[in-house]
Amino acid sequence: WFEDSLQMNPLLATYMGDARYNDRLPNFIGPEHIAAERAMNQRYLEAIRAIDPAGLSPSDRISYDIFRIERERQQRAERFPGELLPINQAGSLLTLMPALGSGTNAQPFATVQDYENWLKRLDGLAVWIDQAIVNMRKGIATGVVQPRAVTEKLLPQTEAMVAAKAADSPYFAPVKQFPASFSAADRERLTAEYTKALDERLLPAYRRLHAFLRDEYLPKSRATVAWTALPDGQAWY
Repeated sequence: WFEDSLQMNPLLATYMGDARYNDRLPNFIGPEHIAAERAMNQRYLEAIRAIDPAGLSPSDRISYDIFRIERERQQRAERFPGELLPINQAGSLLTLMPALGSGTNAQPFATVQDYENWLKRLDGLAVWIDQAIVNMRKGIATGVVQPRAVTEKLLPQTEAMVAAKAADSPYFAPVKQFPASFSAADRERLTAEYTKALDERLLPAYRRLHAFLRDEYLPKSRATVAWTALPDGQAWY
């Protein structure tokens, strides 16, 4: 379960210091990833239920009970469309990724491979942003939207990320602090690749998101603030 979870959530691996998946950022709010997560949880739920806890030691019985309870809780949560609320003002991928890309967080920027890993992860972020727009449009149609107060706080946050050009983006920070060991050729190549990735993929995705939040999502954001005001909100909360 632990190993499978790290592959399913490579950001967790990065924060744990496990560099195996530092180039990955799955579209974890997309239907394929959600289906894979549910299938994985079901597989392990069936596995834990196949174990007879009667013969376990007291400490193993505690582990058994906790694991089973967590898997059952995750299964119950599948009825709630959390993917339709992919961003908020305080703690979502949009606040996490700039921190990782600053060069001062858990994502390493010590080798050329580290820099190339981050480029691949940024491609995943552009995909995720477009999926977030798709999901939030569905949320508008089904009444699963953020409170207006949340959306209002999101607008200046996303606007701040809409740089005019790559060099002005916070995501360009690693290029401005190459390790001294990097060759001139690697510096030139990576600068060009980062510039292209930001100018052609990530910054346009941020612009699309900001325009969507301002023009479509804000007018449809809800006047209520409690989670219980959402459809099936009491049970969800």
